[in-house]
Amino acid sequence: MAHLVLDLETAIDERVWTPPPPREGEEPPFPPLHAHRVVSAGGLWLDEELNVNRLDILASGADERAILDVTTRELAARPTLVTVNGRGFDLPVLRLRCLRHGVIAPVIFDEGAPHVDLLSLAGARVRTGLDGAARICGLPGKALGDGASVDGWWRAGQQATIDRYCLADVAQTALVFLRWQLVRGALDGERYRNAAKSVMNVIAADARLEELTALLDDATRARVLDAT
Repeated sequence: MAHLVLDLETAIDERVWTPPPPREGEEPPFPPLHAHRVVSAGGLWLDEELNVNRLDILASGADERAILDVTTRELAARPTLVTVNGRGFDLPVLRLRCLRHGVIAPVIFDEGAPHVDLLSLAGARVRTGLDGAARICGLPGKALGDGASVDGWWRAGQQATIDRYCLADVAQTALVFLRWQLVRGALDGERYRNAAKSVMNVIAADARLEELTALLDDATRARVLDAT
């Protein structure tokens, strides 16, 4: 079965939620899920042999309905969805934002749809985000920014920055997923290395990921590919 590694980037929709005034010395509150306007959706497609078919932005920009349409059509093809916290964030956001725009997408309500959520890769009660999961695999993680930066980029009109950030998250999620497949015994060392190399080669060939490529030096690549 083919796999789709998916990541959404969101900005605050102040039409449905107004952030409270910031308090000195405190971080701004995390917006409620319904207030996350989807501004970019990135995907990496792996075939049945876990070779990369494509890495790209599914859709992005100001037309949220179009982003939802494209993203849910990809999911309707029934790939195995691969996310980090997709059950707690990406899918609920898709459902709520489809509710706002009246987008018909039965697949995102199908609890039986195949889905690997890497948030709980260490166990149901031991959770780590993409930054921790990527770093433990030898990757740079969130060295280029974090999700809290996206709203500021959006307000500054920096869509290309958001899309690059989204693709970097997708690419690293794919590499964590392959590592997870290795340690759970679904891949042997040779198949893992071949699949991981294919992802890193796609990263290196994509000009949008030059900042991530610069962090994937020879030592980092060697750590990522280390497998018995």
